[in-house]
Amino acid sequence: MHDGRPGASQRPLHAVLVEKLELDAGLLTRLESGVTVPRDQQRQAVRELYVATRRQVKAQFATLELEGPESTAVLRYHFPRIKYRT
Repeated sequence: MHDGRPGASQRPLHAVLVEKLELDAGLLTRLESGVTVPRDQQRQAVRELYVATRRQVKAQFATLELEGPESTAVLRYHFPRIKYRT
């Protein structure tokens, strides 16, 4: 548990970003495989979710990529479907 002090018992940012990237990449894959909604208003909401998730995935990848070329290679291996820097 975090006690409020900077750096006290916090998970490393890298670990948090990788976990979030895994979840968001999974959601993106699911949305890309197709979602059926009964009304047009719902279609717009799902589209907005897709666009926001895609932007999040790109931002997370770009942040993790700052760690260097080795990190980039590992990320591309584990997340091959992500379209990088488009």
